[in-house]
Amino acid sequence: MRERGTLLGKPDREPVQLTAGPMDFLGPIPSKDGKKLFVVGSLARAELARYDLKSHQFVPFMSGISAEALTYSKDGQWVTYTSIPEGNLFRSRVDGSEKLQLTFPPVTAYEPRWSPDGKRIAFQGSRPGQNWRMYLISADGGEAEELMTGIGDLGWSPDGKSLIFHSGMEDLVSTSPRAVQLMDLKTRKVSQLPGSEGFYSPRWSPDGNYISALQVGAEVLQLYDVRTSKWTKLEDIPVGWPIWSSDSKYIYFDSTESVPKLYRIRIADHSLEQVASFQGIRLAPTLGGSLTGLTPDDSPLVSRDVGTQEIYALDLELP
Repeated sequence: MRERGTLLGKPDREPVQLTAGPMDFLGPIPSKDGKKLFVVGSLARAELARYDLKSHQFVPFMSGISAEALTYSKDGQWVTYTSIPEGNLFRSRVDGSEKLQLTFPPVTAYEPRWSPDGKRIAFQGSRPGQNWRMYLISADGGEAEELMTGIGDLGWSPDGKSLIFHSGMEDLVSTSPRAVQLMDLKTRKVSQLPGSEGFYSPRWSPDGNYISALQVGAEVLQLYDVRTSKWTKLEDIPVGWPIWSSDSKYIYFDSTESVPKLYRIRIADHSLEQVASFQGIRLAPTLGGSLTGLTPDDSPLVSRDVGTQEIYALDLELP
């Protein structure tokens, strides 16, 4: 943008775009002679990795695709995920074949979830400057159906008849009160789970017996027994991103400690076990936590940061 006017009249004060392309540029500083612009060029890329339970090492998974929030269909034959950094929603076979892009810019997709019958995918989506919205889309592609706005962390009921999510995201800074909500997909009626005020990030267990959630502020796990309609606190350790095991016996989560660790807690006796440490692992910045998914055998998935960040000198030619 031109700094000041001239003797010939009012100058053009509109900003002029200097760069374009997939690279993000940060912290521009002009050289002393004004002929160059020094910038930090950042190219975001991730590598999907699986924690091998035998070797205790993180190894590339699905050819190390740049993705997060990978989830499996109930039959274990399909996966859905969002790409990094574009935020596009994809689905494919587990071996990467029959890959199909389901969403396109300017929508940023997040947290896709398969329906129990494998026919639909629920996900959150946003457009620049707008709030998060809840969508449904066919696994075969097509137009996404918008269900409602101002929600977060959605998922399916085990019978596929309802979606579970938390309210309190009516504004972009997410300061509204949280609570766990259910939407009946037939009637589109929304109801609040009893006693869930101040809770968010709900997760329904695969067997349908429990719903886990995080408590605002303390960020600790709370467990709702569907049969008794009672809440129980599971653990005092701050929780990052909870995911149920496939047999509903454990909840896996990453901690928010200075050195993040991966834990699981057993539902039967509430015993806590450390599964892995992220010490020395360069994790990609994601919309969720460090833990970005579980395979059908409960092997944890993470997104490792393999992007670049370097200093560039751009030739600057001013009019």
